[in-house]
Amino acid sequence: MSTEDRPLEKDFSNSRDAGNSHAEIREDTLRRIQTAGSFVITPEIFEKIGPYYWFGGALQLIAGVLEFFLGNTFPFVVLTSFGGFFLSFATTLTPSYNASAAYGTDVEQFHATFGFFPLFMGLLCVFYFVCSLRTNIVFATIFFFLVAALGLLTGGHWQIAQGHVDLAANINIAAGAVAFVSAICGWYLLLSQLLEALDFPIQLPVGDLSGFIQSRSQRMAKNDPSQLV
Repeated sequence: MSTEDRPLEKDFSNSRDAGNSHAEIREDTLRRIQTAGSFVITPEIFEKIGPYYWFGGALQLIAGVLEFFLGNTFPFVVLTSFGGFFLSFATTLTPSYNASAAYGTDVEQFHATFGFFPLFMGLLCVFYFVCSLRTNIVFATIFFFLVAALGLLTGGHWQIAQGHVDLAANINIAAGAVAFVSAICGWYLLLSQLLEALDFPIQLPVGDLSGFIQSRSQRMAKNDPSQLV
């Protein structure tokens, strides 16, 4: 499956724009929860569940599937994995699923186990960051700061598990600040894609990195011109 993108205005519709819009809305929601200083599940956090289910989960999954049909492997994997991440997160926050309440008063144990969730999502974002070095600077920057934010979020959970609530609050504030930078980059990327899709006379630079790392096919063609199709 090819990862090459066709011109946006020639697609039936560019599903990545929808994916990016929901991605930044759910990142803003996540950032606000983090900057509140605590990731302890409280009634006040339940008002954020809706954006996680629909903007963070459903819309991203739909956009990812459409990228699959367009033949864009990398956006497909990124969008669907993040859709799954936020649907899982919303499910955990939904009281009827009893995810945290099952631990009773042992809140520390819940955070000790749940901390692995952002940890491995951060590891996945490391892979995405490496792959994004063949896309553009803005996209790579988004993943760079997401890796940092998810790492800090993991630390926040584990500090709560050890009873260091005040330290966890400071770590979560730092995670929110880092996620804010990623969200700003995402909004910028969304605007640049919308302008490009509408063939707007003003285009925003995103820092093309397609020539930063030479592709395997380019290297093969360079060593053996007969491989060039």
